Amino acid sequence: MADPNVPIQVVKESFEVAWEGKEVVKGQGFKQFKRWEYFMEQRCFPSGERFAPDAIYREMQENPDMFKSQNMPGNWTYIGNTGIPGSGGGAGRVNSVRHMPGSTTTWFACAPAGGLWKTTNSGTSWTLLNTDDLASIGVSDVAIDPNNTNIIYIATSDGDAGDTY
Repeated sequence: MADPNVPIQVVKESFEVAWEGKEVVKGQGFKQFKRWEYFMEQRCFPSGERFAPDAIYREMQENPDMFKSQNMPGNWTYIGNTGIPGSGGGAGRVNSVRHMPGSTTTWFACAPAGGLWKTTNSGTSWTLLNTDDLASIGVSDVAIDPNNTNIIYIATSDGDAGDTY
């Protein structure tokens, strides 16, 4: 499952062999595998080949001219990250960004498959807030209580693309 180079059919066959003759018991992995299978089947090529999460990044590194925009109107300046995230990160998206009421430097970013992030220095660095213990780490939005900014509400799951439920 963890190796995207293994076709989904091979993973499914391996699972069926490993599960053969076993009773479906809660908490033993059957339901989790079936969820993964359902999620992945919709994202595979007809051949069963699985997508490479870093494909676009690698293509940009190998063919940078292909991704340059010669006709971009306006005077744009890149202000984002210039390094590659560590710890296996790097492929993802942000559902929403919200500022802390009364602050010009504190912001929150909601990741549909990666929790709630906070910056207190206008985005120079980010910290993952304690969302790993939630049943769903996907966060689609955040609301900050305007009367008490220590109270934060988050909308879990992925609100528009079904990455997490």
